[in-house]
Amino acid sequence: MDTCRAFLDAKKKLRIVLASADTDSINYLNSPIIFNQYLSQQNGSSSSLSSHRKSSNNLILFLRSQLYEAMTLQDRDLQVQLYETIRCVQQFSDSECKEIIRSMIDDYRSRSVYIAYLVKNNENLVNITYHQDRLLVRIQR
Repeated sequence: MDTCRAFLDAKKKLRIVLASADTDSINYLNSPIIFNQYLSQQNGSSSSLSSHRKSSNNLILFLRSQLYEAMTLQDRDLQVQLYETIRCVQQFSDSECKEIIRSMIDDYRSRSVYIAYLVKNNENLVNITYHQDRLLVRIQR
């Protein structure tokens, strides 16, 4: 599944959208009320499960909430990204969406050491620049 073109495309688009995500919406979707509604839909009859499959997916709900916020803010670029991401992600079942998220988490873990290295070097460069500026001010006096 990791090599499927649609899977990789959805993962790439989802990564771009999540980079600009509003964290307040994430907290809302993780609330116990929403989670209990999700579980009650999952425990319903099989016909209601198939009819609610796409609408009960937490990832789709989150993306839609981001889309509504982008519409409110009239952010056209983000709206287009979200429409395209929702279109790609809706093709997958709930378990496949969870697999996309798991794959993104694995990608992040594999890159976390390198990201920490880059952050540390950036901090060092900022400190060096600050000290050089201070030395320059002292020399100019």
